[in-house]
Amino acid sequence: MTEEIEKYLHKHGHNAWDPRVALFDMDGVLYDSMHNHAIAWRDAMALYDISMTLEDAYKYEGMRGVETIKLIVKQQQGKDISDDEAAKMYDTKAEHYAKCNRAKLIPGVHKLQEDMKSHGLSIGVVTGSAQPTLISRILDDFNGLVSPEIIVTALNIKHGKPAPDPYLKGMEKAGAMPWQTIVVEKSKEIIEILQK
Repeated sequence: MTEEIEKYLHKHGHNAWDPRVALFDMDGVLYDSMHNHAIAWRDAMALYDISMTLEDAYKYEGMRGVETIKLIVKQQQGKDISDDEAAKMYDTKAEHYAKCNRAKLIPGVHKLQEDMKSHGLSIGVVTGSAQPTLISRILDDFNGLVSPEIIVTALNIKHGKPAPDPYLKGMEKAGAMPWQTIVVEKSKEIIEILQK
């Protein structure tokens, strides 16, 4: 990993990696919530005659909900819908999610953030979600760790993940450059590290 960082710095003409902010994804990184989202997507979209399997929900995870819905409606029904139509459908998904059991914190994530803060890093969150209850929960569960001014949601961006826009917005809010930013996204390896 150090070699990759050195290559990046050299390629872009920077002298040193100088981490100042860590931007965390939410679902699957802060909360063990992906299964709840998948069920909510499946059940809500079925009301609109859209087939969305649990696997599909994982495939589109990280994208803005409105983008996901517009894409799937186009694929399955061959029509374009407006942002307003997609937003109403996303509201249905949010209602289904609210009925799910409360997702637990990923074990070890508080300690990781505490360690990062002790080394002078600011902590932010970058999520494709636009659900106010989830954002409010972050502020409660990570009070004193996550900086409220460095939270990026689907409401702050036009293009969600996998586009770089959410993380670029997070860096902008933090006043950081790429060589000053750590991104914590979900992966099997990260989850295993957090659970140790």
